[in-house]
Amino acid sequence: MCKIEGCRAEPIAKGLCAMHYMRLRRQGDASKTGKPGRPRIHTASVDVREVAALKARIAELEAELARRRKSEQAPKPEPKPQATAAPKPEPKAAPKPEQPKPKRPGPSPEARAKAAKTRAENKARKENRKRAEAAAKAEDEKIKATIDKLKAVTTARGASAAEESKAKAVIAKLEAKLPSNFRDFMDPRYRPPPLPKSWAEFVERIRKGQTRF
Repeated sequence: MCKIEGCRAEPIAKGLCAMHYMRLRRQGDASKTGKPGRPRIHTASVDVREVAALKARIAELEAELARRRKSEQAPKPEPKPQATAAPKPEPKAAPKPEQPKPKRPGPSPEARAKAAKTRAENKARKENRKRAEAAAKAEDEKIKATIDKLKAVTTARGASAAEESKAKAVIAKLEAKLPSNFRDFMDPRYRPPPLPKSWAEFVERIRKGQTRF
């Protein structure tokens, strides 16, 4: 048990319990119960007159505060409008003279001559292309007319086998001169086969050597 008389707590150090050990560390004496610091003020040492003076001062301050609040809540008289002079019109600023926009420098004579030459070359190239297309079209029409005439001769009655074979050879040569689009879409012999409908059909065509679809 604690060595302080009347304490039955278990000692933790120096034969003292936790409470008396902390008092010993703080105050140097385990039997003291007061905390260190300012001494306690006893009511017997306070002057009664000072307390009365403080109460009176507090009452005065409260009255002054009440008067200020009342004066603030009272409606204030509206100030009379004062006559103000009419504002003077501001002088208008003179319009600034418009400055001419700077002209952009045009192309040099060399650039103009080069552009004119390029335009002339493009125009001549277009005209040559048109002439070539017209000549090719006329040639195609001529070949078609010859093919139709030879076909009519081969289908006519009385044509021998030799004449028919000769006509077919000439027709083949003439058809070779025609553009590919005419051979592909006008002659069924040169039309591409239809697209395969399944993967198996595609593989079968590849095996047979048909690579055109």
